[in-house]
Amino acid sequence: MELDLVSRMLFPRPPATYNVDSFAGELLWVPRSLNPQTARPEDCIPLCLLQCPLATCFVVYFHSNFEDIGRCYRFCENVRNEVKAHVLIVEYPGYGICPGLQCDAQAAADCSRVVLRFVREVLRVPRLSTILVGRSIGTGIATLLAAEHRYAGLVLICPFLSIKDLVSQYIGPAAGLVAERFANKENIRRVQAPCLFVHGQDDKMVPSDHSQQLYEACESRKYLCLSPEMGHNSDLVANRSFFMEPMIEFLKHLGTTAFSLQVPSWAFDRQMCPQFVEHRPSLVGQSQLACWNVPARPRPCLRSSDLGEETQLPSTWQMMALRFKCCLLGGQKSVRRRSLRSYGLGSMLRSQVETNVFHFSAAIGACSKGGHWQLALSLLSGMVDVMVMPNEVSFNAAISSCESEGLWELALGLLCSMPESSVVADDISYNAAISSCKIAGRWQLACSL
Repeated sequence: MELDLVSRMLFPRPPATYNVDSFAGELLWVPRSLNPQTARPEDCIPLCLLQCPLATCFVVYFHSNFEDIGRCYRFCENVRNEVKAHVLIVEYPGYGICPGLQCDAQAAADCSRVVLRFVREVLRVPRLSTILVGRSIGTGIATLLAAEHRYAGLVLICPFLSIKDLVSQYIGPAAGLVAERFANKENIRRVQAPCLFVHGQDDKMVPSDHSQQLYEACESRKYLCLSPEMGHNSDLVANRSFFMEPMIEFLKHLGTTAFSLQVPSWAFDRQMCPQFVEHRPSLVGQSQLACWNVPARPRPCLRSSDLGEETQLPSTWQMMALRFKCCLLGGQKSVRRRSLRSYGLGSMLRSQVETNVFHFSAAIGACSKGGHWQLALSLLSGMVDVMVMPNEVSFNAAISSCESEGLWELALGLLCSMPESSVVADDISYNAAISSCKIAGRWQLACSL
């Protein structure tokens, strides 16, 4: 079964860490058509350009799936200063202030192709002066684009062989039900540019042997750097040996030369950003349920301490993988297993293991099916505390937990709070809320929805 759940896992869309007023003189807005005269703000892609007066190359950076421009700005600023390069940070649809809802592999790749056209056709930077750098999920985009045209270089930080290969190490044969995305092991064979593979041997998410196999499959000039102490999300600025030193050494073999950069003034026009209008006083922000005459409820905010000590049971990352496997194969009906999956998330948080919206959504869904609506709402409320932005799957699972208990007030409160979290309600959201009103005998509200 092909699930959009995979796209949500690959592109979880974290909370934006910047706005239209951030990074003055560095934020650009590029129309997909490259024509600012006919473009609408909804068609513009935000980029961040860090210029360097002594630059000898142009780096295009494709960030990881839980970064946006704000989160990777410090790293890219360090690259500019250390490497002496212009650095352009690409934003994905739905990330930061980039227009779009749920990003997927195709949307990210199409957006990135527009950016590279902008670099070549508008900024007039030749491809042989452009270096593509990708980290984590960004390596899939960078490798795909490097396979389409010849660039000065390709740098991959913690790359993976393919999404299927990555998922299979957690769910085994069930990975065959997942459509392939970013087949790096195939695309790397078509890359003509010199390649640098950087990986940490302490990477628990994507084992370093993925880089080793890509290195062996690569047919162009190649370099491999494995750091024993580097993990998947290690700070690449704090330890220069992780990335900066290999990158500087890699550039010595490329032979790029200095060049000037001319950026058109229209690219800095903030009015090309959809969020620019939202800075002005308006009635935006009023509940979208006002037109239904339904009282807006505050978003539930429960604490894990309210649920008692019996919820603090240990588990492992494999519980999350099992949940994903159950989604693919039709699911399990054991309440006990569903409960243990939520405990597994608690164990991950206590052990400071990286969690994302997929883990929380799976745990909330498990609690919903197990009848633990209090725990489901507590998990949803606690996502923001660990910098994980809930999506429609998270909210739908929480609303469904209220539906089964006939808690129509909480269900409507969650539905009402979705726009506040920049989440668009879908059919599942409304159906669950309507069902909760039906169970509680609130047929007038059900009809209004």
